[in-house]
Amino acid sequence: MTDQHPDPYGQNPQGGPRYGQPPYGQAQYGQPPHGQFGTPPPQYGQPQYGLPPGEYGIPPGAAGFARVPGDYPVSAGAAFGQAWVRFLTNPWPWVGFVAVAFLATVAGSFVPFVGFLVTFAISVFFTPMLARAAYLDATTGRIGFSSFFDFARIGPAIGVAMLVLLGTLVGTLLLVLPGIVFGLAVTFAQPAVAHGRKPIEAIVDSVRIATSNFGQFSIAFLIQLGLSFVGLATFGLGFFAILPLTTLFTTAFYRQAVGY
Repeated sequence: MTDQHPDPYGQNPQGGPRYGQPPYGQAQYGQPPHGQFGTPPPQYGQPQYGLPPGEYGIPPGAAGFARVPGDYPVSAGAAFGQAWVRFLTNPWPWVGFVAVAFLATVAGSFVPFVGFLVTFAISVFFTPMLARAAYLDATTGRIGFSSFFDFARIGPAIGVAMLVLLGTLVGTLLLVLPGIVFGLAVTFAQPAVAHGRKPIEAIVDSVRIATSNFGQFSIAFLIQLGLSFVGLATFGLGFFAILPLTTLFTTAFYRQAVGY
């Protein structure tokens, strides 16, 4: 029988690893496990690699993530150009809806009590329905006559309409001028509601847009004022196109201001 002596260089006589070394296939002492050299795993709650902080894979404008005004470039001329193109692309649903609302108002004027209810309903629902259709046109690319009767956001839209009416009346009682200023500042309240904002949020957003983009907002006001003169010069017939055009205009301006 051969006497086995330990290898003087520290090698195990059975061919195993040297004394003081970990088994084959395991990491050396003091080194991280295999595959983790300089690449720590992502911590819980942190975004995955390749995504900017705060995004977490959510696309801009996704449902449930309403946007608020920020530092976005706004151009009244560009907004009006977009509105003009959108209207010319598909004018008849817009003109038809305004015509139906006008005829219903005229017909209601011949019936004392019922006519009052019809006129009141039209005055309350008309602007929100236009704003909703403008939102659908901007997000889907095309609308039909039935788009004006999409009441998905009608509750908040009526709520903001009542708040705007109340604020305008109170401001008018306070030397008239505050009511005019408030009425102009809430120009974008209905587009904001159509895009998912709550009534108070919509009013705050509208005021913020009007004040932070005062120059472009002033240009937009002058454009709408000029359109109103065109409507009057055509004995009111021009308003069948001007009302939809101004709604598309304010929606395009709002979408620019919130970064869409």
